Amino acid sequence: MFDWEWECFEDLVNNGTFTITDIGPLRAPIRTFVVSRDDKLRLVLETKADQNASSNVPDHPLGTVRNNSDTVTFSGMMGSIVAHGVQPGSYSTVLSANPAEREFREVSRIHTLEGSLSSSGKQVTCVIDWLTNVNNSFVWPHFSEDDADNTKTRRLHDGVNGINIKSSSNRGDRSRNCVRFAVDGHQIYLATCKPSQAKKLTDPGFILYEGNTSKEFRKKILDCVSYALGVYLVRLGSSSFDEDWNMVSFDAVSAYALGGKAFEHGALPPAPLGFKYRFEIDPPHLVRMVSSLYKAYDSLRLGSLCWAYWHAVCATPHIAAVHFGAAIEALQASYLGANKGVIKTTLLEKDSWAVLSGIIGSAIAQLTEDEETLNVFRNKMGDFNNPPLGVVTDRLLEVLHLHLGEREKNAWKRRNDAGHGNEVHPEGYVELIMDIKLLQLRFNKMVLAMTGASDLFNDHFTIDHPIRKLGDPVT
Repeated sequence: MFDWEWECFEDLVNNGTFTITDIGPLRAPIRTFVVSRDDKLRLVLETKADQNASSNVPDHPLGTVRNNSDTVTFSGMMGSIVAHGVQPGSYSTVLSANPAEREFREVSRIHTLEGSLSSSGKQVTCVIDWLTNVNNSFVWPHFSEDDADNTKTRRLHDGVNGINIKSSSNRGDRSRNCVRFAVDGHQIYLATCKPSQAKKLTDPGFILYEGNTSKEFRKKILDCVSYALGVYLVRLGSSSFDEDWNMVSFDAVSAYALGGKAFEHGALPPAPLGFKYRFEIDPPHLVRMVSSLYKAYDSLRLGSLCWAYWHAVCATPHIAAVHFGAAIEALQASYLGANKGVIKTTLLEKDSWAVLSGIIGSAIAQLTEDEETLNVFRNKMGDFNNPPLGVVTDRLLEVLHLHLGEREKNAWKRRNDAGHGNEVHPEGYVELIMDIKLLQLRFNKMVLAMTGASDLFNDHFTIDHPIRKLGDPVT
């Protein structure tokens, strides 16, 4: 396998050329070690040490909450690798009459693995983010082609004289499995792949960036592409390469897949990415969607909003409405904060409120209640001029030219029902799930309108999921 075919940290760290030069919280002396990724996408370090191995780091009492900054360093001729957030976990001992066979085995979790490799000294010209959950439902517009040369020689001889048999073949493979697009001047490729090393993963793939793009840029693009595709892309790590495709550095992370729920949901793009086929990806539509989201990423705090959105998508029905409601309120607050004055956010104008607040303040001052009670009333005065959330929402939707049907409006009460723990009758779960779909649609329509990512939306509430104009209500 070539380094650019899939993440290769396991082969690299475990190839016998690296040794642990800083044990961090591990028990030592260490005899052997193996770093791997388990079936839950976590990075795991397994060590075997002398039976009387000990650690220089004191144990933390049970129940301790802390930021784990413990590290373990691996060094070798190829470079150095640092494991961050190393947390020792289970351990066992092997007893034997032979002292050499006695050993202490320890399994530790790793948050992040970062490697810097000795290379030619050339600059990074390409970075690849390794992913899983690149849904295979999409109809891709572009291609990847593999061209492999194979040469084989066989010699038949009597020890001195003989004949050489030599043949070469060229095997090519072409797949329609990627899309090439540009955002903010950067060329980007999103592709699926099927490396043998990733056969246990769900829908492996990658995003390739031309140039030495920053982690911040790649994080934004990953969030924007995930939202545009309607599928949570799980990042496993990255590799950077020079112009000769020598790997310069890499990182691997204990990936978070929403508790495994990310793999249980099909792709639901918020807006059409093509019009010939269902799940078609047409580059101009993808570029518009991702570029629009990227431009609004900071002002709308889309990093935080996407985090809230995907947890809402994966939440159980009895609480999902709370998650979507919180995401919608946060989106609304971010937009109003970035676009001050776009709507009226008070009930009274400044002068009228000054008169009324003065009257209320005087009335409070004349009360004979204790000072603590009076302070409660004074603190509540600030809310008197704030309109109800529903009024603010209606004003904002009008500015965004979004019209909600009665069913869409009524779905909002599910947020309050879930927040107050109101019981759902077993016969009402179908209606609950339908209302959750409407809350998700409200969030999507608001994001699309605020960012200009699309003039249309995919109506995932209605049978057959029709494409509608963004301003149309769902009935």
